[in-house]
Amino acid sequence: GFYEDNLTSAQKVGLQTAWMLIKPELQNHALDIFSKFYEKHRNYLGFFQDHQKLHEHTDKVLEIYTNLIDDGLHDLEHFQYTMSKVSKQHDTINRSDIIKLNEIIKEYIFKFLEQHMTKTLREAFNIFLSNIESFFEEQTVEDE
Repeated sequence: GFYEDNLTSAQKVGLQTAWMLIKPELQNHALDIFSKFYEKHRNYLGFFQDHQKLHEHTDKVLEIYTNLIDDGLHDLEHFQYTMSKVSKQHDTINRSDIIKLNEIIKEYIFKFLEQHMTKTLREAFNIFLSNIESFFEEQTVEDE
């Protein structure tokens, strides 16, 4: 469905401010997040031919999240365009895959930003991540 603006101004500002603390070390965070992800979900390692591809992809994911937080929160068309493109490029990935990844991202970020965490910010992250998830299809069970 059409992407709706369901974040308050305070939530947007909170997200953007919090993400500024993440941005300087984006590659390291990406590495930590994906290490945790693959530790927990080993079966996903098969998606990548080699470590190089894996690392490139890891950075890319957080770069997209950065782009969405910097530009997409105040520009819904940008958010929608970016996420439509990303979900089309990932047509083998469904919503439950993204939810698994976002759970790890969220756990990591909440821990990293522990001193800065507020109810507003926690809610903002939850909404932001579920907005991303909404662009992916539920898994379809094919039975004839």
